[in-house]
Amino acid sequence: MQGKSEGGTADWLRGDSILNSLNDGVYVTDRERRILLWNDAAERIMGWTRDDVVGRTCYDSILCHEDKEGRRLCGNDTCPMHRSILTGNSSTVPYIVFAQSKDNRRVPVQVTVAPVHDEAGEVVGGVEVFRDLSGLMGDLNLARTIQQSAMEWSVPPSDRIRLEALSVAHDQVGGDFHRVEEIGTDRHVLLVADVMGHGAAAALYTMQIRSLWEEHRGLLDQPGKLLRAFNSRICVLTQGTGHFATAFCALIDGESGTVRCASAGHNPPLVIRGDDTVEETECRGFPLGFMADAVYEEHTVTVAPGDTLLVYTDGAVELSETVTLTEQDLGLIAAKLRSNSDGILLDRLSATLLNRSNALSFPDDMTLLQAHFPA
Repeated sequence: MQGKSEGGTADWLRGDSILNSLNDGVYVTDRERRILLWNDAAERIMGWTRDDVVGRTCYDSILCHEDKEGRRLCGNDTCPMHRSILTGNSSTVPYIVFAQSKDNRRVPVQVTVAPVHDEAGEVVGGVEVFRDLSGLMGDLNLARTIQQSAMEWSVPPSDRIRLEALSVAHDQVGGDFHRVEEIGTDRHVLLVADVMGHGAAAALYTMQIRSLWEEHRGLLDQPGKLLRAFNSRICVLTQGTGHFATAFCALIDGESGTVRCASAGHNPPLVIRGDDTVEETECRGFPLGFMADAVYEEHTVTVAPGDTLLVYTDGAVELSETVTLTEQDLGLIAAKLRSNSDGILLDRLSATLLNRSNALSFPDDMTLLQAHFPA
């Protein structure tokens, strides 16, 4: 019978035949990340032939993966393939990296990774599937530039307060938004918002929030009324779509040491006291776009030199499908990464949270914003 191999299985059902019919690149490694298999699409997308790569490690100056920030990913702690092999976990959502082609181009690819198990269930290697995004990346990069520009802010230096933010989008663009503005000597208003979902659709809503900020500048010193105005407009925009956003807004007075704040269903910001004890703010309220006539009550928190206010989105505590931190957990981790003069080391906090997640990357957008009051 035609089409049968000696073992009785149709030739086209052989694994290498199927892999070579895919439009997505696929490569398989052993535990040491030596490449064992490299399909036709991988060769077409990256330019590297099987002879170029099979038998070499994927970190051996071949693919040289970088993230969207240009950070090298081929180390043990940052390599998605290594983390998958080490943890035994597959990526739950695809993410974007940039790989080096044979002709030294940076090729944007959407990647998923998974461990490979033997018959006894032991992890013996890993597999990566990647899709060429070159045709889409121009638009995505432009959207990212526009979104980053919309969130740019700077405030004059102050001896009473240090303000800093770090935001990590899961994709090129994301659904987290933050803004800080000085509205008087040592008086600042801050806003952190988290739109449901991530990616391009969520990013469009963050642009609307930025527009609402400008439209309602007269309410910047009244957090509760500002959120109510935002909610009224967002309810009209999201009617029938089921989309909503959480938000936290605060007016910080460095001279009096008070933080007047309101929340729209947002994770409770934390006050890390000078003695490293952690307190949650009492602000509560309905998410934006959830109830048209919602009212947002203001609460006042008193701060002292040595204290730090940490505002964050849920990506900082919902670290993976299996790892979720409590607010106290997050606060205690942050407290260990503080200096008296500068506050929390946000880069180190982000890295610590990723390591805690036991995941390949943050599954959602993640934003950290601190207001530190130097001792």
